[in-house]
Amino acid sequence: MEKIIFFYFRALSMDMQIAATEKSARKKIGAAKKKISIEGRKRLNSKTLRPQDIAGFERETDLQDANELEEEEENKSDRDEGSDEEVGLRAFLGLLETSLISVPFQFGKKHTTVDIENISVPPHLKKNDEPLDKLRGFVKYQRQKKIYRNPEERAKDWEEVYDFEAIRSNIREQAARCMDCGVPFCQGHTGCPLGNIIPKWNDYVFKKNWRQALEQLLQTNNFPEFTGRVCPAPCEGACCVAINAPAVTIKSIECAIIDYSFMQGWIKPQKPTESTGKRIAIIGSGPAGLAAAAQLIKVGHTVVVYERKNRIGGLLR
Repeated sequence: MEKIIFFYFRALSMDMQIAATEKSARKKIGAAKKKISIEGRKRLNSKTLRPQDIAGFERETDLQDANELEEEEENKSDRDEGSDEEVGLRAFLGLLETSLISVPFQFGKKHTTVDIENISVPPHLKKNDEPLDKLRGFVKYQRQKKIYRNPEERAKDWEEVYDFEAIRSNIREQAARCMDCGVPFCQGHTGCPLGNIIPKWNDYVFKKNWRQALEQLLQTNNFPEFTGRVCPAPCEGACCVAINAPAVTIKSIECAIIDYSFMQGWIKPQKPTESTGKRIAIIGSGPAGLAAAAQLIKVGHTVVVYERKNRIGGLLR
């Protein structure tokens, strides 16, 4: 009988311990969820980013992130919304306030009633940015000419020659110049040798859908962060806009997509879920060798890259 009582209390204490641990785990999960607030959802820049990596992206936001934030705000407003009486009181006060606007006040002088639609917007509240026109963008907008830094500044450092702040701040207008051709020669054999789906990610950049633009770009290009910079851009030579006007700045848009993705922390190693057990050797660590290694690793093979020099890069060095 004593053994039975002992085992009963032992099992009861174990159940209490398990319940306590589950409760504490739930508290931790709840605390972690609370931390993910609207302010906490703002992307934290990596410590390795430099000012020139962020320049020009200050006003850019991703469409999917914005939608998620909007849903969070709606859920929060639904939770914070008071009772029906409070809602009715707010509505009554709102109607009272709007009705007071249309009532003429008389303090010795007669004031004419001003319609709310005729009230002029103050200059500091006016928006100078008109909506971009994608339908006739190739007619309305000009190709951006300033893409390089001042030669006097470039001669004093080893930084890149491009003026990223000027390029990125105008990137959506340049993406609007893409006509979305029926036969896009820019991605055919006369244009991009990789077959990049250029009209697609141009349209996604115009719509501020940076994640989708990145997915389209990585479908055909493993390393746009450096191939997009060293490429002579034959796609721009094959652009249909270039028949009677300057071509679309495809190279700048491609670099902007991958730079923005690195800034947001979207570029991460993609480890294969399964391993095939096969080992493959690749001679040379140039762009082609690294791209082949990346594709083989995605399949699940074990890849070893051989390079005769002490650093990778191949022809890039």
